[in-house]
Amino acid sequence: RVTFAGTAGSRVSVQVAPSCCTTRMSILSPSGSTLTWPAYVDGRGGFIDTVTLPVTGTYTILVDPQGPATGSVSLTVLAVPPDVTASIVPGGAPVTATTSAPGQNARITFDGTAGQRVSLILETACCATRVSILRPGGLTLAGPAFLGFTGGFVDTATLPVAGTYTVLVDPQSDAVGTMKATLYDVPPDAAATIAPDGGEITVTTTTPGQDARVTFEGTAGRSVALEVGPTCCTTRVSILRPDGTTQVAPTFVGSLGGYVDGKTLPVTGTYTIVLDVYGPSTGSMTVALHGVPGDLSATIAP
Repeated sequence: RVTFAGTAGSRVSVQVAPSCCTTRMSILSPSGSTLTWPAYVDGRGGFIDTVTLPVTGTYTILVDPQGPATGSVSLTVLAVPPDVTASIVPGGAPVTATTSAPGQNARITFDGTAGQRVSLILETACCATRVSILRPGGLTLAGPAFLGFTGGFVDTATLPVAGTYTVLVDPQSDAVGTMKATLYDVPPDAAATIAPDGGEITVTTTTPGQDARVTFEGTAGRSVALEVGPTCCTTRVSILRPDGTTQVAPTFVGSLGGYVDGKTLPVTGTYTIVLDVYGPSTGSMTVALHGVPGDLSATIAP
């Protein structure tokens, strides 16, 4: 039991050096109640992420070696400063934020309008991160998405109300460093129309997170097949019925293109081919819709 004096409202994190054994660690409040649920830390060491102390008093870190192991465990209790803050504009310049203490996060705010669509690219060389977009009231709108050590992409989210939103960047474990965020103002999906056996068309996306929607008029009982590609990038392709339900489940198509086999249309109406570009890529995709005649029939004798 390792004790430390804490002040109400202060924030602490705990680093655990490589140690004798796997342990289960928790932080107890001055009253003895559990402040953080037990975290398992193996012999390579570990980290207890930031916790805000609710009252002033003496706190206890309970170190519980697992099994019959004995030996030494080295702990460091760190004071965590307030999260780094910055502001960003959708469609504007990238913003850089740098954390300086293990357990410190970054909060990047932006003003949005109801119905606006945004996507995010995060670049970092410091660490894996967990990224969320929070609504004006603090509830989660998108994520959390786990991004690797080089960063990653958070796909398009539609803002439900006008107000100030927050991109919460949470470096994992005890990592600190610099992260660059680029927030995109995503335009409506690229739109086009196509006709069965009417030749191929090309659709182009211009902003990371923008997809394409190609509509066609279908007749109940008719069978159609879809040819996609070559494309700018890996794409997830699906076909929606006139009521918006799924006719063809999402299928991944690489940059060399792909094919969706013949499907019989259940009702007459306007169908939609959704081309969901994977990741932050943008560019052009070709689409061809083929009318499929009835299957060939023949007879044979043994």
